[in-house]
Amino acid sequence: MQDRRHSEPESAGIGESRLAQDIDAMSRKLSEFTPSEMDSLRSMSNLGAETDITHSSVRLLIALLQLLEAPHAPLLDDKTLNLFSRIVDQLENYLPLLVNRRDYLPASQVLSALRRPMAPGFSPRISAAMKKAADRSMIARLVDELRMFAGDSPEYQVVYSYLSMIEGEVTPILLELLATEEDRSVRTLLSRILKDLGKNQIALIGERLSDERWYFVRNIVAILGESKNEEVVSYLEKVARHKNFQIRHEVVKALVAIEGRKSADLMATFLHDDDIDIRFMAIRGMGAQAKAGEGGERALIHYLRGVRETEANTELKKEAIESLGRIGGTEASRFLAGYLKRRWWKSRKPQEEVRAAAEQAIREIERRRNGEGRV
Repeated sequence: MQDRRHSEPESAGIGESRLAQDIDAMSRKLSEFTPSEMDSLRSMSNLGAETDITHSSVRLLIALLQLLEAPHAPLLDDKTLNLFSRIVDQLENYLPLLVNRRDYLPASQVLSALRRPMAPGFSPRISAAMKKAADRSMIARLVDELRMFAGDSPEYQVVYSYLSMIEGEVTPILLELLATEEDRSVRTLLSRILKDLGKNQIALIGERLSDERWYFVRNIVAILGESKNEEVVSYLEKVARHKNFQIRHEVVKALVAIEGRKSADLMATFLHDDDIDIRFMAIRGMGAQAKAGEGGERALIHYLRGVRETEANTELKKEAIESLGRIGGTEASRFLAGYLKRRWWKSRKPQEEVRAAAEQAIREIERRRNGEGRV
């Protein structure tokens, strides 16, 4: 009796060989489609009103597209380029149909197929297709869809997946929608989407900081800060001295999120801001900058040396001492020791409060000195 365990691999190998030969033959025939045959495909696509027919047509077109991309595909001549363009035309036509039906999974599959690596000769046609996929009216519709679903729902995720596949094309449109939208809830949603999608579009988003609308600039700063990328700091410098305090407030928030020495250096400029709330934020932010280095330490010492004696400034001084305790080293410890001496010509209570803050900060520095922190 023949051992089947030895016969099965042989038959599988024959099947694999035959399948490879069939694919190769199909790819050679693909370039021989006549215009009338392509028109027939289009007619069949146009008749695909039912969901199952539509899905089948989309899968067929994607399969044909992949055959043109395969290593054994026909030569990249005018005939092949024309065939490729015709297939992309039909996929383009399906996208709005699928989106209007809220059939986002096959729509995403179309985008995924268009995003696959292709021969350079196909690139111009693909670029045009991606721009069409990011049609403003269609993007606005998708944003309206997202408003209907919770952020962690499957429905939200599939729509968001569609947008993420065209992030380069969709980001400018989302920015324009954000700039003109009056509904606060929609602006919040657009900002949230842009914070995710815009992480790879920093330069594009940063260019919009010159806009005259302060509320739009504030949203742009928030989006940039969400990236937590030090590259953003160079863009934030452009609005660090903006006349609108809400924008400056947002810049400090962004710098706190970004961290790093560049962030700390720019944040130090806010220690002397005209708005006291921004000064408080900057002082606290400096204490959160673990990578501030000696520059951050010197900035806080310089601030404390120059701060005037007022009730409000006493609170700022205590905040600055606490921040210095978090990031300072030996130089900070020596400077803070000066607060331990009592001055008879100054009010007693403020001195005691500042002294207590200084003692705590020195202990914090000593704790790091005995550990692994910077000293």
